[in-house]
Amino acid sequence: MKRRALIFLTVFNVVLFLLSLMAYFDTKENLKIFNSSESDFNYTETEKGKVELILNQGKRVTIEFDETSAKVSDLYKYDDRPEMVSIIRFLRYYCEINRFILKRDNSELWGEMRLHTTLYKMGYKTAQTGDAEIEFYKDARWYVNVVSKVIGRMGI
Repeated sequence: MKRRALIFLTVFNVVLFLLSLMAYFDTKENLKIFNSSESDFNYTETEKGKVELILNQGKRVTIEFDETSAKVSDLYKYDDRPEMVSIIRFLRYYCEINRFILKRDNSELWGEMRLHTTLYKMGYKTAQTGDAEIEFYKDARWYVNVVSKVIGRMGI
């Protein structure tokens, strides 16, 4: 019995180690993209607080800002890593020029956006997960905060 427990714990530790290595390299890749992407954005403000951001591939993202949050419409369409990084960088840029206070770090924003796109692809409450309501301080739901931080720190 002890031998089986030892084998199980060994296998579990090896799998955990491999997952942490994968997370490390994904996080490193995300940081590399965040630091190397351009800060010049092509966007138009259609009405007060409603912005249409044009990504590098020509895709258009509609984002509605208020003082405490931003709603990214149809986020599931922009699941590509460079597209998401551009959206996050634009959120920071727009908040800065409009003097909105964005307290969350990039990895936490990344985690919440990945959570939305993953849940949408799984078919879970697609009406709610298709658009992402990104709060600038923290999400009101504690479980979303926890999962967003974990996903963001892992970089997946």
